[in-house]
Amino acid sequence: GFGGSLRRLPPRDQRLVVLVRRLAVCISAFEYGGQGTVVEQELTELREDFEITLIANVIKRPVPEGVRVITNTLGANPIRQSRDLISQLRHADVIHCHDSLKYMWASQQSGVPWIVTSMGICPIRYRASARNGVEGSITKLAYPRLYRKATKVVAISSYIRTWLETFARVDSLSIPLGLSEVDVATYERPVQRSLLYVGEVSRRKGIDRLVHGLKDLPHDVTLTIVGKGDIKHYTDLAGKLSLADRISFTSEISDAELRSHYRDAFAVISASQWEGFGLPILEGFGHGRPALVRPVGGLRELVDRSRAGYCFSDPGELRSAFDQVDEHWETLSRSAIQFALGQEWSHVFDEYRTLLLQCVESAACP
Repeated sequence: GFGGSLRRLPPRDQRLVVLVRRLAVCISAFEYGGQGTVVEQELTELREDFEITLIANVIKRPVPEGVRVITNTLGANPIRQSRDLISQLRHADVIHCHDSLKYMWASQQSGVPWIVTSMGICPIRYRASARNGVEGSITKLAYPRLYRKATKVVAISSYIRTWLETFARVDSLSIPLGLSEVDVATYERPVQRSLLYVGEVSRRKGIDRLVHGLKDLPHDVTLTIVGKGDIKHYTDLAGKLSLADRISFTSEISDAELRSHYRDAFAVISASQWEGFGLPILEGFGHGRPALVRPVGGLRELVDRSRAGYCFSDPGELRSAFDQVDEHWETLSRSAIQFALGQEWSHVFDEYRTLLLQCVESAACP
């Protein structure tokens, strides 16, 4: 099981006993970036309020101190392992799933109150491979029913909340993602005009659009791409367009190095073809960096809500949007900081804490 649920006070006062709720946090891969970042913040922010067990297929980043870990991978006997997973979940008082078909199904089978945070489903046409396309098709068939079975569904943006109403016919609660810090001292205009992209390096993320768009920008403007992926296609494209000296690719970097990239950037940028939220854009706001984004999903929502950037639909429009950011940089930077100040992770998980405790209490008092 998850261990005891009672935390006793020091021996001098044995009359008081504090009940500690047991929370199971489920994610397919606890790794750097994306959902892994969200879950790390959850484990950190909620570990004083819950006895937490992290359940994941793979663990690729350090787990915060005080959190128990269960690795659940499908081996030679998947039926037995599925039964073991359900049994493990039954020791929890409440479960939080981060968009995983296996864990959502097991949570529904466990009979324990559970919530799921939805980041949306990327359209099949943007999947990186045929296998991913098949997995996406299965997901689209299974998720609506599972969403409706959840005790509560959380959407990471208003865009995803609207999508859930159509896709799964569920009324969800919108709790946008957050950021770790707001650096109010970094909205001084940078000397160098460097655009920063942070995220997966793939066709879906529109990296080729960024490379083509850079061609039309002033020659002193550079592009820094931070993220994992097959970069050969994009380095070849940069070479063909004579842009190799204006584009740099960086894969594995520390959190401190990433913060340095944000501070050095002139603006953050994304030409992604689909995004449920756009966490790197919000992180850029936390350093006073305006945004240049393709007007899709959560990206457009962030720019509209913050008034801290401009949109471009295709590479040919990037120059016009860039010129607007260049002209109004100081105003946009102040808007970015002001918006970011209300989006810290502590505020995000105050809402989750309340929701999780409500689920526990509702189950205890049917």
